[in-house]
Amino acid sequence: MEEETPTLRSIAIGGPTALPPLSRSFALPGKLPSRPLHHHEQAAAAAPQQPISVQHWTVDSMLPAISADYMLERTNVYVNNSSAQQVADRIVECLSRQSLSYKESDENKNSLLGERHCGLRFYLNLFLDSQDSSTIILEVQRLTGCSFAFQQVCREVCRAAKGLSSSAPAMPRKFPMPSGLPRASSGEIAMRFEEEVARALDMISSPMVDSQLLGMELLEGVSKSPLAAPFILKENSLGMLKELVVSPAEDDDQVLSALVTKRALRKKRQALSIIANCLAHSELTATTDSLHSEIFVEKVFQCLKQIEDPHCATQAARCLHSLAASRQSTKSFILGTLELSQVLDNLQTSHHLLLKQECAKLQSVC
Repeated sequence: MEEETPTLRSIAIGGPTALPPLSRSFALPGKLPSRPLHHHEQAAAAAPQQPISVQHWTVDSMLPAISADYMLERTNVYVNNSSAQQVADRIVECLSRQSLSYKESDENKNSLLGERHCGLRFYLNLFLDSQDSSTIILEVQRLTGCSFAFQQVCREVCRAAKGLSSSAPAMPRKFPMPSGLPRASSGEIAMRFEEEVARALDMISSPMVDSQLLGMELLEGVSKSPLAAPFILKENSLGMLKELVVSPAEDDDQVLSALVTKRALRKKRQALSIIANCLAHSELTATTDSLHSEIFVEKVFQCLKQIEDPHCATQAARCLHSLAASRQSTKSFILGTLELSQVLDNLQTSHHLLLKQECAKLQSVC
């Protein structure tokens, strides 16, 4: 029996609001904006981590100072005795270790936009303390997504900005099942998974967008269990997942809004993750045989080359790994026609640790 922990949710039901978040504090003259996160925290006594190669984030040597009327997020940290570029390098390395995608803001050079696989999106802003030019202020600003996941990311990024080692993740504790409780049979457990999969598919087929997103989250979580794979890999559900992978994010007649496009990309990412989870736990069947079609394999291969979305590329690498390992013809098609080795040699994976690991597994099989 495992300890129950909060279930991470990252559902944006409505559109982005134009109003600023309320949980902020004013940077008034003569007063620090808010108490820095982990301001008095000392470096942990853990073993130093080896640096990894990451994409560079170049910031100006003279950062903009916080004005008196700027509303600073409460999730901030003050960094002393470090240059702006040193702080930026620490942040980028931390994001890469956590497999968080990031890109520089088009508007502000001192801002970085980050995203997690679960849909969490946040801004990292660097400022110069108006009262002390030797102090750098890092502001972590949540845009959309799960607040639990945001707190985890914020804690690690703020520690990294100050040069502190990464904290060990808290693992759920496991307890023995009380002997007085009745044991569920294997048939009952399988029935529960079948009901969960059916519930998730009903939510995905709903016309409500929030229900569809919740259904995809539920199905992705259930697919991590080997017992759920036979129910997900049925013809109807597998066809729906394949459609999400194959269908383009934009329609030929009209360009979709940015919000709708993000949702479509998010569903594609989750569909690839669900298929990869099921392929890792199942054997070849008549239904999974359709996944080896050259059209579908080529679509998944295109997702691997989408470096602008490393989360989607990671799940595509997992799918290709399972497909290539299970059938020689698929392996030959990926190696020969799609020229996998050449693509992997040119693919930049240093900015996303999980993508780097999955591409290494894929290359070892092929």
